Amino acid sequence: MGQGKGGEPTRLSCPRVFCPALPH
Repeated sequence: MGQGKGGEPTRLSCPRVFCPALPH
């Protein structure tokens, strides 16, 4: 939890597959 596409901020770019724990 804390990384999206290659390490981008999960708040902006982070699909459910990468961060299912975050609110989408």
